[in-house]
Amino acid sequence: MEKEELIAMVRVVAARRGVRRLRLTTFTRATGMSSRRVYDHFESWPALCAAAGLEPRPPQPRVPEEEIFAAMHDCFLRHGGVCSRKRFVRESRYSEALMRRRFATWPAALGAFRRWARQHAPGFPHMAALDARLGSGEAWPPAARGLPPGPSWPARGGRTCGEPLAFRALLFAPVNEQGVVLLFGMVAAELGYAVETVAASFPDCTARRRVAGGRWESVRIEFEFRSRSFREHGHDAAGCDVIVCWEHDWADCPLEVLALRPAIGALPARG
Repeated sequence: MEKEELIAMVRVVAARRGVRRLRLTTFTRATGMSSRRVYDHFESWPALCAAAGLEPRPPQPRVPEEEIFAAMHDCFLRHGGVCSRKRFVRESRYSEALMRRRFATWPAALGAFRRWARQHAPGFPHMAALDARLGSGEAWPPAARGLPPGPSWPARGGRTCGEPLAFRALLFAPVNEQGVVLLFGMVAAELGYAVETVAASFPDCTARRRVAGGRWESVRIEFEFRSRSFREHGHDAAGCDVIVCWEHDWADCPLEVLALRPAIGALPARG
């Protein structure tokens, strides 16, 4: 496809919808075209929109997790205990889709909330019930026992590691894609995945995951340290189903994202 054809298609989609602003996800769904085609000719989606005489629709600002946790805290206090995700969504301004994108599962959201509450709401009265529901999570994230406090030293170029984690055999949090692959392999079964193949080419992994009715569905997985790296690496969204990452930082991501940082919060620190 030539550059001019791509510009014309953007104009057609916008005209059909009667809009002057267009999101990349809206365009790819309307045309069946992968985002890779856009990046073959333009450095960014806003650049293509400008060439077509349109304005890119700005992505929704990322909601800080601290705001979500504060809302969960208030909701749990109102109900006298930890409630269901449906009830929380019904009484808050956060949608079901946002909660699934950010935390994948409700237990993962509760695990992330527990870590936040221990630091920011130490008087939360339902912590014992939350621990009983999730299982004792004494070591995630661990108090950095044995690690000296103090100032940060200038880097000398040696091998670095992430924050103290003490999650099973992984002492420190991932700092790259390889760490994400390792961690996913450690917890895949508990998250409902059965790995079939792992490759050095895109997509990185094929797996099956449990769906309704006792069936298993095939999914294509790409590993990234941060979800936005999928776009920066020029991967074709049409060739992947799920991004597995440590940190989810792509607000307008067109794919399902499994962020391991919150997901492992609901798993026991020792397997």
